[in-house]
This record gives sequence, C-alpha cells and structure tokens, in this order.
Amino acid sequence: MFANIAKFSALAVTAVVFLTGCTPPPPPEVLAAWAEQSPTCIEGDTSVFLPHQVIDVADSLASAVNGTCDGSDPKTLAAMTATLTDSVSDASIVVATDGNFGTKPAFDSVPWAVDGAVLVANLPANSGLNLTPAIAQGILDGTITDWSDKAIAKANPDEVFDAAPITVESQSTKNVIDAFTGWVSSLGAKNFTASKLTAVDSISLDVLNNLPVGGVALVPLSLKTEFDVNAETPFISASMLIADPADATAQIAVAADSIGVASAATQMVVTKTDSGLQASIDHSLVPIPPAGADTPDPAYGAIFAVNMKLVGEDNLVTRAVARFLLRQDEEGTIGSSYLLPLAEATRIEALASVSKGLPEPVVPTSN
Repeated sequence: MFANIAKFSALAVTAVVFLTGCTPPPPPEVLAAWAEQSPTCIEGDTSVFLPHQVIDVADSLASAVNGTCDGSDPKTLAAMTATLTDSVSDASIVVATDGNFGTKPAFDSVPWAVDGAVLVANLPANSGLNLTPAIAQGILDGTITDWSDKAIAKANPDEVFDAAPITVESQSTKNVIDAFTGWVSSLGAKNFTASKLTAVDSISLDVLNNLPVGGVALVPLSLKTEFDVNAETPFISASMLIADPADATAQIAVAADSIGVASAATQMVVTKTDSGLQASIDHSLVPIPPAGADTPDPAYGAIFAVNMKLVGEDNLVTRAVARFLLRQDEEGTIGSSYLLPLAEATRIEALASVSKGLPEPVVPTSN
C-alpha cells in the first residue's frame, strides 16, 4: 500500500547478521519488520471494539488474529483470540473516531488509523468546488453567504454558481473542526474561528442525508466516503487552492483523496504521554508522497489520527492483540475500510508502545 514494506523488510533481515551480535537492542523499525513475519501470540482472549467506519472489515481483522494464533504450537502460536464487541464498556481494546473510549482508564493509547475533515457541498448543478483559505473561512464564519459571491466565482473559473444562499450545517465534531481549521490557518487564514459550527460528540450519515441543496457540512472524510457508496449523486468535496510547488505564481487544487491524505500522514509527529502516544500534524514538515504514487500530489493536511486505547488492567494478551492489529499485513485491510492507514513511521512508534513487556519478535531466518 503506502509503504514499501517488502523492500524494507528485506533490508532489515539482511541487517540481522549485524544486529543480533550487538549489545544494544535492535531499533524499532527492525523490530517492526520482524513482527511482520513473526507474530507474537499470548494465550488468552481480548475483547475489541471497532467503530462503524471499519465494520465491513472488522471480521477480517479479528479472524486474522484468531487464525494465526490458533494454538497449533504452544511455544510460538499460542491460542490467542480477539472477540469483537459492540459495547465500549465491555472492551479491552477500543478504537474510536468520536472520542468515546468508555470509562475504564487506559494503560496505553496509540494512533491506529487516519481520518480527515472535508467540507462537503450539495450542489447538483456543479461538478467541482475550489476554495481558497479565505473563502473557507468566510463560509464557516458567516461572512460569505451566497454562492454567487465574487470570490467563489474567481476561484472556480470553469464553474457557474447560481445565486442561492449558502446553508451551513452547524453540527460537526471537535477533531474534524480542529483538523480543518488548523490546516486552513496554516495556509494563511488568520484567526480562523469557524463560528458557524458547533462541536458535538458525534455525527451520523443523517447530516449528509438531510443536507439541503446549497448546503455545506464539515464532516469526517470517512463519513463522506461511506455516504458516496450508496448515494445516487455523490456530493462535492471541496478542494483547497494552494500555491503550486512547481510554480510560485500559480495555484493547484488539493483534494481529499487517498494520495493527498497519505502524504499528509507523513507530517504526523508523535509525542509520549503518561498513557501512551499522542499524534498531531506539523504542517511545516515536508510531506512525503506514498510509494508508487503516479504524481507527487500536495498533502491534504486536514487530517487527524484515529486512536486505539488499551483499557482496564494492563496485561500481555491485550498488548499482543493490539500489536497484531497494528501489523503491516493488516494495513491493506484498514485501507479497504472507510479509514486510511497510518504512515509507516507513526505505525512503528505505535508498535513500540503497545509492545512493552512482550517478547521481542523472532528473528526471521532463511531456509
């Protein structure tokens, strides 16, 4: 997918000859490469709560744990199971996009996936919508109120917007609002306050199902993607006009697509807290396009981490299941849900955090 793990793993295996004889422990990226090929199975069961954004692949995630750690070899493949639950309060591993992780204290917290914030417009007569930071700010603070505004027309020379009021859906979530306003502010919209929005705990597809013609809503990218699956006419996701990296006198439209989000994911920085890791985005960092991308599209920086929390009593079974769910071979599964995978560097740090107390992965050997 977005990381050339096969090539990296080969290099890491080659490095084993040099590392296994050293006193210092192998670096996290090498341990991660080993873990891809040698899962850690601790006998026991852990209950897992996953959000609806991954519901279509939840069974695959759990069955991958149960099928690999099947008890066929008590020393290396002990019987370890991940049992899915629809109750946050019953889970030992909770992945949440809305901040609801239940009431049990977390003994570890790490980023697990990526989601984004996207401004969606119900404009059936149009095929696209470009915004500048100033236009986005104007729409969300109420100073731009009609689709015939001259600034919108200038930013969209190939589109004609009929005069009609812009209706802003007020409900959004804090992580979405923060991700969008943080990015747009970094692009030049100073003192961006999105005063037309109200942060709520969570929003559903009803926000888009009930969006009137001419309406806009700031929603998670995962929600927009889910809506598009069943919509007869998908709504427009606004693109942001930024300076063209190849031509300082021109602008380029950045869309909330998988390449733009994956590039922005490499701008995430991780800091350690008392209960794990906290991921945030540093827009000043140079984004790295995903391996294999046809074009190095600029980063779509309105993104945020979806966190995994390990709750209740600290135990190795929960940590081993969490490590398995972070393994690279699961990245393709996450990418086929409504969420997107972490950048490799972030995932490696998450692996190191949940792996505390677990035996080191077995060094892979060639036959």
